[in-house]
Parts: sequence; C-alpha cells; structure tokens
Amino acid sequence: MDMKNRNRNIIKVLALTVVIALTGGCNSWLDIYPENQQTSDNFWKSKEEVQEVLMGTYTQLRSKCYEKILQWGEIRGDIVRLGAGKTTNEEKIKSLEIMEDNDVCKWDVFYSVIARANSVIKYSPTVLDEDITFTRKQSDAFVAEAVWLRTLCYFYLLRTFGEVPLVLNPYVDDSEAYEIPKSGEEAILNQLVSDLNAYAPLCKYSYDKDWEMRGRVTRWAYYALLADVYLWKGEYQNAVDVCDKILMPEGGVCQFELLSSEEWYTLFYPGNSVESIFELQWDNQYNQKNDLYTWFFNGTDKNRYLISATGLALFEGDENAADVRGVNASFLTESSYDGKFWKYAGTGRFGDDGGIRSSTQRDVNLILYRLADVYLIKAE
Repeated sequence: MDMKNRNRNIIKVLALTVVIALTGGCNSWLDIYPENQQTSDNFWKSKEEVQEVLMGTYTQLRSKCYEKILQWGEIRGDIVRLGAGKTTNEEKIKSLEIMEDNDVCKWDVFYSVIARANSVIKYSPTVLDEDITFTRKQSDAFVAEAVWLRTLCYFYLLRTFGEVPLVLNPYVDDSEAYEIPKSGEEAILNQLVSDLNAYAPLCKYSYDKDWEMRGRVTRWAYYALLADVYLWKGEYQNAVDVCDKILMPEGGVCQFELLSSEEWYTLFYPGNSVESIFELQWDNQYNQKNDLYTWFFNGTDKNRYLISATGLALFEGDENAADVRGVNASFLTESSYDGKFWKYAGTGRFGDDGGIRSSTQRDVNLILYRLADVYLIKAE
C-alpha cells in the first residue's frame, strides 16, 4: 500500500471514530464548545448572567486598572515624587523616556474592561427574550452602567494617549476585526458625550446599600463624568450646566454633602462618605485588598510615592496652617515618616485618633469623583 492510500485509510478510520463518538458516546469533553461560541450561544440566558458579567466589569476596573489610573495621573503630575520603591518603568516615565515596551504605557487592561462592557451593552437586551423575570427597565439600567464604565476607560485612554482605537462592539468570534485603527481625539470625545447624554436617563439615581450608592454607577456619576468630559472639550457652559444637575437638581436637593473639617478624613476611612459620588471598592471581609498602603506609605523606606516639594508648598504659609487636609492628614512630616502619604494608611488624623491600618484594613477605596470635584469643575 502506498503512502497516499495509507493516509486516506487513516483519515477514514478517524472520521468513523468521530461519528461513532458523536452519535453514541457520552464523554463530557464532546460537549465543550469552542471558546468563541461560549458567549453568544451558551450564555446570556438570564438576568443573573448579565449581572455577573457587569460585576466582572467593575472587578476588572478595580483590580487591573487602578494602578494605571494612578500612574497615568500622579507620576506625570507635580504632587508626587518617586520613592525608593519606584519601578524602573515609572522612573523612565518621570524622566519623559516613554517607549512602547514600557509596561506603564500598555493599555490592554482598559480594553479588557471595555470588552466586558461592550458584551453587556450588546447582549443584555437579548436576554429579555430568554428570561421572563428580566424587565426592560432592569436591562436598561445594566446597559447604562456598562456604558459609563466604558466611557470612563476611554476618557483615561484619551487623556493619556490622545488617539486610541474606538471599539464599541464586543469581540464575539474570529470573524471580528482584531486590528482596529486609532480614532481622532475629537471623534472619541463626541462619542463619549453622545453616550453619556443618551444613557444617563436610564441609570438609577440611587441604591439601597451604601457601598452600591458609592461603588456602582448612578445618575450622579453620569453627570460628574459628563461635566469632566465637557471641561476637557472646552465646552465650559455645558460643564457648568451639568455640574448644576448635581448641585441644584430639579425638584430636589443635592444628594451629597461636603464633609466638615472634623469629618474630612472619613473620606478615606472608613470611606463611602456622604461626599463621595463614585469610588472603586475593596472589602477585606471578601479577601479584597489593594496596594495603596504599600505604594503610598509602607512601614519601611520602600514606598513608591512620596509627596513632592510642590505638594508641600500648597499647605505652607500662615493662611494654610489650619488646613486639616495637609500635614497629618494627606501626608506626614514627622521624622520617621517624612514625606509619606497618610490618607491611604491611617484610620484617622495622625497623632489624634488615627493609627496605622492593620493588615486586615488594607482595603481603602480609590475615590474617582466626589462633590468637591464637581465644585472644582464648575469653578474652573
């Protein structure tokens, strides 16, 4: 038998084996579908599955993106200087040595959040036909949360890189285009404004649980982000008008309060204060911790970030002597902790009622928007 006929016989045997297995076999591995069919064919059957993916979007933003949020903002600003625990890549960014192989410059984690959000936006409405307990109002609210999370990611990407690929649909299977060209800054901003205005009316005003009120997207978070985008676009009157929707809502009173001097530190401990509009959530009881304590404080000299001379100067002078947000609150000047940030490390003002967070208290939230930000946007 020549080689060609032998190969043909082998192929016939293999084909027959597969047919027999598919028709009479019961091995569980035969029920496993290709990964690119999982999302559309075998998922999205209930409201619980929609919520699961939505919560996974929050988790991805919290666990993977918060370091980039800090790096893209703080180490390129004037308030933070690098400490002994700095990474080589951060040091390069600080010295304006910015290359594509620098991990700080990678944006993949944000696109992972965007992909999850896009899936919720696309598939949540289809679940209405699968789950009779799932209402249009619930679906619209889930989609609105996903749109806000996607918009937030693009706003960080745009402010950091200027032009980025604008992906508005989920990657469902191999037929989807993987390499997408960058969109211009104006086109991206216009898309963000359009989305925020369109979906804000579908988002909830509030939640029953306090952590959800601050840790899930509300109508107020929509307005805060929209005002911020308008400010970036230079549409100042629009920014003011949207700020006023938070500060002076129609037919009601502002849902947030500026904390008093005595209460200011509660922004960070225990967090979720009446001033907060949206903050990334961690909770030690669910084994959720972050590295903010280590990066900004650390009991040794190995923390990554210290307050800069510029930051210190903001609180110097007689007129700032009584500012409770400075020394012993945001940062320390005490000899053994000189220059370290305290707001992510303490349980209260240093030297008063605040001690160092224990190992079970390293779950400080990261505030992205609070009422003070709205006042500052309006003022600017």
